[in-house]
Amino acid sequence: MRPAGSLSSRLAVSRRATLGLALLGTIALVALFADVLASGRPIVRESERGLEVFPRTALEEASPDIEAQRWELWPYCRYGPRTETRAVLQPPTALHPLGTDGRGRDVFARLVHGARVALLTGLSVVLIGAIGGVFAGGLAGGFGKRYGKALERLAQSVDVFPAIIVVALFRAVEGEGSALSAIVGASLFQWATVARLVRSEVERLAAEDFVLASRALGATRREVLTRHVLPHLGPALAASAALGLSAVVVLEATLSFLGLGAPIASASWGEMMAEGARHPEQLGLFWAPLVLLSLTVGSAYLVAEAIRAVSDPRSAHGDAPVVAGPTARG
Repeated sequence: MRPAGSLSSRLAVSRRATLGLALLGTIALVALFADVLASGRPIVRESERGLEVFPRTALEEASPDIEAQRWELWPYCRYGPRTETRAVLQPPTALHPLGTDGRGRDVFARLVHGARVALLTGLSVVLIGAIGGVFAGGLAGGFGKRYGKALERLAQSVDVFPAIIVVALFRAVEGEGSALSAIVGASLFQWATVARLVRSEVERLAAEDFVLASRALGATRREVLTRHVLPHLGPALAASAALGLSAVVVLEATLSFLGLGAPIASASWGEMMAEGARHPEQLGLFWAPLVLLSLTVGSAYLVAEAIRAVSDPRSAHGDAPVVAGPTARG
């Protein structure tokens, strides 16, 4: 028998969910406030123009006809992720908390801004995949076998190519590296994964008593699907989204490590690890992004496992399947 209470209330007493959400939330806060932690511009500046928040120009770039600034509040690290200095491969100092890379860029600044790139890419793919997958999977599961067979053939076609190959093809068409090719390529795999999941859940829920009763009372297929079936897909979709996020973060890091992801000037954990592999003497350059990447993936898996555990009565015996997807294949 399924535990009483809503999904959120059951997750609130789950240690795995608490730990996973705490870690994932901390990384999300780092990504959200990356400019507060590391930036080449002050957070707040008082000048003749008044109080400026994140002014466009730094102090040394200000026009000479403007009087000197009266007061400034700077981030913890006064370097942006793209700022190149003469301090190449410098060990940790007061100015560079984690040192610098082979181009004189601050490792700490690239680390915190890399969290933003990773999470934005992952969340974009998960959102696009959820929208397309729910629509296609709901259509295939609720409106007959013909749609189901078409969906299965399309999903099998997607599975033929590894995600890295697909993203490389998109990048070749795009002409230059950007996060767009990674988002579009990974969305194809996430969409197919969600669609399969939704289809199987819709077909399972279609045999439940409350759905059969609704049909007996004259409800149409569309009404049954939208009012009675889709609202019950929340736990499965939430677990799939958590796993999809972790898979996309790994995929983005892998692509950047191979030079197929975002532009090299952009902050990316994968690009940082590639730089660290070329300069093994700078330990933080490789291990710092690897630790954050591992924490992100591990916390997402903890959340997905907690959702599965509180929503599936078989989980106490360990025989409930974990929703996985092709995006994890990289």
